[in-house]
Amino acid sequence: MWPFSMTAACAATLAVLAAAPAQATITGVLDVGSGGTATVTASTITFTPATVITTAATTLTYDGGTALGAGVTGAIKPLAGTLPVTSFMAFPPSLVFNLTAVGPGDTNTNCAGLVAGGGTCSVAAGSPFMLGLTANNSTFASLAVSGTDSDGSSGTWSGLFTAQLAGETPAQIQAAILGGGSISSSFSGTFRAVAAPVPEPTTALLVGAALLGAGAFARRRRSQ
Repeated sequence: MWPFSMTAACAATLAVLAAAPAQATITGVLDVGSGGTATVTASTITFTPATVITTAATTLTYDGGTALGAGVTGAIKPLAGTLPVTSFMAFPPSLVFNLTAVGPGDTNTNCAGLVAGGGTCSVAAGSPFMLGLTANNSTFASLAVSGTDSDGSSGTWSGLFTAQLAGETPAQIQAAILGGGSISSSFSGTFRAVAAPVPEPTTALLVGAALLGAGAFARRRRSQ
């Protein structure tokens, strides 16, 4: 005898499948800019003001297919070295992006050795954000982020925050942060959301039928 009834297990599984509501999925690209700055220290990133604004490149759909267009303002929380960050980015009325991972950064910490258009560095070992030089010798910073999203359904998202840092070299930025200082710059971000896979109705029915068949087979074996 199994420690539980196959018939009971089948019934419970079918009840869950039947009770699961048809939920929205979150898919597409979330592209944001800001009217403010990101300030980076050795251990924190803060956003002033604490908002992000969607741009025309946003193609995100959610809430049963509603498109999130340009000009929508959302809230963003600071990073202070502790993960996860619940509701890291949030847009009204219920679109939420939770942050579960940042980085990784670069193992190279020789920021003074960077050349234009090639290579990146991190200001210190373990730092999640990277510095580099564009082909025209402008300094940029990037931070990879990823997590889960929610609007009645769940999925995953990932992408990059980026910033252009005029007037300072990667070596100067590295020295400032390692010396206990900070850098501030405007920023933007591009993230892709991927819907979590859900069983199609036909698949759910086939699973339920198979479990019912297994339950009937178990009952016949016990009656013999």
